[in-house]
Amino acid sequence: EIRFGLEYYPLSLLDTLPKVYDELVGAMRHAFGVEMDASPLPVCFHFGSWIGGDRDGNPFVTSALTREALSLARRTALDHYIGAVRVLVRRLRVSAAQVPASDDLKSRLEEYERNIGEPAEDLRRTPATEYYRRLSLMMITRLQGARAESDAASVYASAAEFASDLETIRASLQQHEGARLARTLVEPLLVKVRHFGFGLHTLDIRQHRKVHSAVRSEEHTSELQSHHDLVCRLL
Repeated sequence: EIRFGLEYYPLSLLDTLPKVYDELVGAMRHAFGVEMDASPLPVCFHFGSWIGGDRDGNPFVTSALTREALSLARRTALDHYIGAVRVLVRRLRVSAAQVPASDDLKSRLEEYERNIGEPAEDLRRTPATEYYRRLSLMMITRLQGARAESDAASVYASAAEFASDLETIRASLQQHEGARLARTLVEPLLVKVRHFGFGLHTLDIRQHRKVHSAVRSEEHTSELQSHHDLVCRLL
């Protein structure tokens, strides 16, 4: 049931959400003549689930299963981002002579090349002047480390770090006559990251009222015992 529910994200929700924001941006342009990007717009949609957290009468839902549900959701999000950045790798195979890169992008790439360690085979085959492709390959390495739950310092610690790299690519493209590439390749991915993060959705943890009542009863008994012990010490 957990896996079945998660399948809706890569099948429809992840790719549909940016299209909804494109329609919002188009409506603003049509109604008010305002040009804007989709990713800075307020977060209008929130996604949640109960599957894997509904322990209110379901004997199969344990704490271990809830942890697995959260882990599977995280992997679903990261797998999608890895695939999306691989598209950037294929589409942004341009040299600095064709599309220059900003100083911020070059600086970030140099930092990753120093800190991430042994480069992947694809990176070793990529010319040094293909800045966008090289940074995208580094981002995949960081995402894969996050998916594997590695504790290495080079992995993404949060979705905000991943979004920061995407924003660096977008800004550099916009500065160097690559606004169309920024809008079609990077902007939709930024919208997804802002909404889904690395967790994909929130998970309701539901418990039967009898369990809550039992816990409250235990707490009440404990409080009475503590009060009794205190009185005895005072006497």
